[in-house]
Amino acid sequence: MKKDKTIIITGSASGLGNNISKLLKQNGYFIIGLDQKYFEDQEGPGNEYVDYRIPCDLSDLESIVNIAQEIVDKVNSIDVIINNACGFFLRRLGEELNLQELEKNTNINFNAPLILLNELKKSIEKSPSPLVINISSVSAYGSPFSSHYCMSKGALLSLTKAINEEFRIHGNIRAVSLVPGTIGAGHSLRESVLAITPIEGKDPIIDQIFVSKKILDIIKNCENYYEEEVIIKPHKKNIL
Repeated sequence: MKKDKTIIITGSASGLGNNISKLLKQNGYFIIGLDQKYFEDQEGPGNEYVDYRIPCDLSDLESIVNIAQEIVDKVNSIDVIINNACGFFLRRLGEELNLQELEKNTNINFNAPLILLNELKKSIEKSPSPLVINISSVSAYGSPFSSHYCMSKGALLSLTKAINEEFRIHGNIRAVSLVPGTIGAGHSLRESVLAITPIEGKDPIIDQIFVSKKILDIIKNCENYYEEEVIIKPHKKNIL
């Protein structure tokens, strides 16, 4: 199958990023994956879905500039950037914050997507339909015990709006925020802690494959896709 688009995915080695890479690879896209796990194992399970793997610590902002140059040297143009990687920690308001942890997760969740796009702007503008997909979260609208995560995911929503406004008239880069509820991966399985509404049992879990298929749909139809925020949030049942 012809690889007709080049797609960058951060956090591509596991979880949702791995599922996205697999589905896009199966549909013929050329995948460039950025992930810290690639420092440890370049040939681990699931990595076969990524055509070009780049070991990357997204909390190290200076290294992102070098990585962007490596990508430019590797491919002529970029069609899609998917900002999937995120850092997460639980803290109740009033508890002591680890400032180093706070800075690291701020860089991963928000500063890295901004710098990556800034450094790759000229390359993505070569695409006939350049697209940025920011994977945010319904936590951007508020969630207990995770104020930093809420703030950083809210910042991604703002980045999407800023991109669309800046290129609305002069330019062709478009951005979409994917805003899922609790996904069955990694930290998201702590739904018993993060649930806002008291319910019987656990929060409804969204399947990673469903989210990946939504991303594929957005990419395939990006020229005629007009939604800026795509919320994926199942209804809670048995509200007490």
